[in-house]
Amino acid sequence: MGSIKPGVGNEASDPSSSRRSLYLIDIENLCGGPFHPRARRILGFFLLQSEWRNGDISYLAANHALLAQLAWEIQEMRCRIHARGGRDGADQALLADAPSDRVVERFDRVVIGSGDGIFAALAEHARSAGVEVEVVARPRHLSTRLALAADRAVPIASTWSEYRTWASSRGRAA
Repeated sequence: MGSIKPGVGNEASDPSSSRRSLYLIDIENLCGGPFHPRARRILGFFLLQSEWRNGDISYLAANHALLAQLAWEIQEMRCRIHARGGRDGADQALLADAPSDRVVERFDRVVIGSGDGIFAALAEHARSAGVEVEVVARPRHLSTRLALAADRAVPIASTWSEYRTWASSRGRAA
């Protein structure tokens, strides 16, 4: 499968394009582990489902091997990359890049690509300050505290069939 390129050219036609969005992507969490044969596809589904656009601020963290597997997609995204291993390494790197006070000052929307509860405090702070918080996570792998802190939680698709079902339920073309 080739690259999935959401958001290309959507800046001018999208009335919400002036909103500043921040994406915190723990791709290992979205894949369910440090290695996944379809990591490129899962990243693509995340970008489509979260309505990522060129120009959005994106931070992505994972182990070195998974980042190498995603090298071309990441290059096209122009995102800040953190190569971190170990327990909560990716989470800690993403949170260090996104202190909650700075997020509230600079962004209208935060999209968290992870189901880990470690992001709940950031989500709670941002939402209480009026920042829209969306979480995209694997089904049945979303922390209750994070789900409650978000405005919306989206189960990430792992197949085209799942994505088409999700898109049609929201009135979108798949």
